Amino acid sequence: MGLKNYEKIDGRLFGKEYVFIDTEDGLSEEIFIQKRIKVKMLHEYRKQSKHYKFVICAIRTKDEPAFLDALQIIASEAEKRGIPYSDYCDEMQKILNGQMDDPEGEN
Repeated sequence: MGLKNYEKIDGRLFGKEYVFIDTEDGLSEEIFIQKRIKVKMLHEYRKQSKHYKFVICAIRTKDEPAFLDALQIIASEAEKRGIPYSDYCDEMQKILNGQMDDPEGEN
């Protein structure tokens, strides 16, 4: 398994919901289209000072394995493009674990 660039969100009655890290230029959409994975983007959160965004999305249960594979492709492709994606993932994990506040208070 590669970088941990997502978290599963509990509570969806049908399908699955996730939050994941995307590049500011939306690399995930390119990969999801290539892999023919239907992803419903629910919310995006991006600070002006950051070069990544958190995306909350919903997927069909049957698409979950392909979706998780696509997230690893996103991480790999971002690193190939010189994007410090592993740093973004580390920051996301710190935020989700409560080890890092949101000092800017921005969306």
